[in-house]
Amino acid sequence: MDATHTKIDAVEAKLSEKIDAARIELKQGIEKVDKTVDLTNRKFSIVSEGLMTSQAEIRELQSVNNLL
Repeated sequence: MDATHTKIDAVEAKLSEKIDAARIELKQGIEKVDKTVDLTNRKFSIVSEGLMTSQAEIRELQSVNNLL
Protein backbone atom coordinates (compact mmCIF):
# COMPACT_ATOMS: atom_id res chain seq x y z
CA MET A 1 0.00 0.00 0.00
CA ASP A 2 2.85 2.37 0.84
CA ALA A 3 4.52 1.83 -2.57
CA THR A 4 1.24 2.60 -4.35
CA HIS A 5 0.81 5.77 -2.33
CA THR A 6 4.37 6.85 -3.18
CA LYS A 7 3.73 6.17 -6.86
CA ILE A 8 0.52 8.23 -6.75
CA ASP A 9 2.41 11.08 -5.08
CA ALA A 10 5.08 10.95 -7.79
CA VAL A 11 2.46 11.03 -10.55
CA GLU A 12 0.68 13.93 -8.86
CA ALA A 13 3.96 15.85 -8.56
CA LYS A 14 4.74 15.24 -12.23
CA LEU A 15 1.25 16.36 -13.28
CA SER A 16 1.56 19.44 -11.10
CA GLU A 17 4.85 20.33 -12.80
CA LYS A 18 3.30 19.87 -16.23
CA ILE A 19 0.32 22.03 -15.27
CA ASP A 20 2.64 24.75 -13.97
CA ALA A 21 4.68 24.63 -17.18
CA ALA A 22 1.50 24.82 -19.27
CA ARG A 23 0.32 27.83 -17.25
CA ILE A 24 3.64 29.61 -17.83
CA GLU A 25 3.51 28.80 -21.54
CA LEU A 26 -0.08 30.03 -21.76
CA LYS A 27 0.78 33.24 -19.91
CA GLN A 28 3.70 33.87 -22.29
CA GLY A 29 1.47 33.17 -25.27
CA ILE A 30 -1.13 35.63 -24.01
CA GLU A 31 1.56 38.28 -23.46
CA LYS A 32 2.79 37.74 -27.02
CA VAL A 33 -0.74 38.09 -28.40
CA ASP A 34 -1.27 41.25 -26.32
CA LYS A 35 1.92 42.77 -27.75
CA THR A 36 0.86 41.85 -31.27
CA VAL A 37 -2.58 43.39 -30.76
CA ASP A 38 -0.98 46.52 -29.30
CA LEU A 39 1.36 46.85 -32.30
CA THR A 40 -1.54 46.27 -34.69
CA ASN A 41 -3.58 48.96 -32.95
CA ARG A 42 -0.67 51.40 -33.16
CA LYS A 43 -0.18 50.67 -36.86
CA PHE A 44 -3.89 51.13 -37.46
CA SER A 45 -3.81 54.48 -35.65
CA ILE A 46 -0.87 55.65 -37.73
CA VAL A 47 -2.53 54.58 -40.97
CA SER A 48 -5.82 56.15 -39.92
CA GLU A 49 -4.06 59.39 -39.04
CA GLY A 50 -2.31 59.35 -42.41
CA LEU A 51 -5.60 58.80 -44.21
CA MET A 52 -7.27 61.68 -42.39
CA THR A 53 -4.33 63.93 -43.23
CA SER A 54 -4.49 62.87 -46.87
CA GLN A 55 -8.23 63.48 -47.00
CA ALA A 56 -7.76 66.96 -45.55
CA GLU A 57 -5.05 67.70 -48.12
CA ILE A 58 -7.29 66.46 -50.94
CA ARG A 59 -10.17 68.64 -49.75
CA GLU A 60 -7.84 71.62 -49.58
CA LEU A 61 -6.53 70.97 -53.09
CA GLN A 62 -10.08 70.53 -54.38
CA SER A 63 -11.15 73.84 -52.85
CA VAL A 64 -8.13 75.58 -54.40
CA ASN A 65 -8.90 73.93 -57.71
CA ASN A 66 -12.51 75.13 -57.51
CA LEU A 67 -11.29 78.69 -57.01
CA LEU A 68 -9.24 78.52 -60.20
